[in-house]
Amino acid sequence: MAERVKSLLLVCTGNTCRSPMAEVIARDLLARRHGVEAASLGDAGVEVGSAGVMTMGGSAASPEAVAVMAERGLDLSGHVSRGLTHELVRGSDLILAMTQGHLEALLSVAPEARDRAGLLDSEGDIEDPIGQSMVVYRDVADRMSACLERVLATYSF
Repeated sequence: MAERVKSLLLVCTGNTCRSPMAEVIARDLLARRHGVEAASLGDAGVEVGSAGVMTMGGSAASPEAVAVMAERGLDLSGHVSRGLTHELVRGSDLILAMTQGHLEALLSVAPEARDRAGLLDSEGDIEDPIGQSMVVYRDVADRMSACLERVLATYSF
């Protein structure tokens, strides 16, 4: 019998900056951990996704997010935003929100997820870089990367 797929969901506001960047960073970290290409992570029994608490979906990632990820060798060019749904939350083993407000919003959608949801950075909110400089986007990406390395080191993904 095949092992159950483990799923990580990253949540922000519009699913065009923070959570998509965190998604591709997490996918890269986990693919390296499993010794597979990021595109084959599902074959290793791991899924990584992202969603926004205030979006209808259908938007591309911000150009700055795409550019900062490209600097790291990660491709965010095909990202299409999606809204947070009860189904996405229910299907996720670990849900990491960028801010306390996002965490509260996702728990209002699915209060039963309280034991598997938390903040990406336990030290506080990761602020939205939308409309800011590339330096801010890089700083946000660096912070999320460090947080993901810490969090994923403690989970069996």
